Amino acid sequence: METARSTGDLGIRGLRRRDVSSRRGAGFPHATRATVPGGTVIDSEPVGDWIRILRVGRPPGFEFEAGQYARISCGGSRSRKFSIASAPNDSQLEFCIGLNPEGEVTPCLFSLGPGSQVGVAADASGSFRLEERATHHVMVATATGVAPIRSMLRSALHARSSSRFTILHGASRLADLPYRAELEELAATHPTVSYVPTVSRPQEASNRGWAGATGRVEALLEAHLGELTGARTCVYACGNPGMIANVRSLAEARNLRVRTESFG
Repeated sequence: METARSTGDLGIRGLRRRDVSSRRGAGFPHATRATVPGGTVIDSEPVGDWIRILRVGRPPGFEFEAGQYARISCGGSRSRKFSIASAPNDSQLEFCIGLNPEGEVTPCLFSLGPGSQVGVAADASGSFRLEERATHHVMVATATGVAPIRSMLRSALHARSSSRFTILHGASRLADLPYRAELEELAATHPTVSYVPTVSRPQEASNRGWAGATGRVEALLEAHLGELTGARTCVYACGNPGMIANVRSLAEARNLRVRTESFG
């Protein structure tokens, strides 16, 4: 396993926060307020080369719990499961889509613009939800795997939860870390939230100038396992299957509760 190196962020409990005091009180960036017909694309925001944040109208009566997924279809193609990145209290649905060039659904979704239609199955599903007994939620994600974690965090903050949230978010390139700016701001404006992005290929030109954590995200977790206690801590993992397997092994070896989701 590649060892994570943190420059400045020395521990899960003492993470350095970006100074954005001038933006304190900003609340939730990109909060959704407009009402549009269910399944109608509102916008499609590119993130790097292979990720898009797709915002669509919420179908009437569509209910879900933070962390769950919805089944989406496009252009008559087969449907696919996507974790919901928005919170249950948001009026629109948001999805973080990673392109699979060989697939049927994601290329279709990438081709859509505002006003296009997608199919949203009537019921959300999934058991990747907050552990109610935990007071410290340690959430590990790669790239688009941060989507359900964002949903859970936004929902908890909306409910004024007093629980702690530590979010470790990894990718090969900075451009492949969706919601990074938003999560940095939430960490800066909420003392119970810590967010640590890390890149596993710091030598690449696209990461030039990065002074934050480097290495695989599960190695960052491993470096700080000694600070975690099992009684009120739950570890979550979503994203790359190899990362999920490593996180599960690390958490279970420490007798920590762990919840996983295999897709973003």
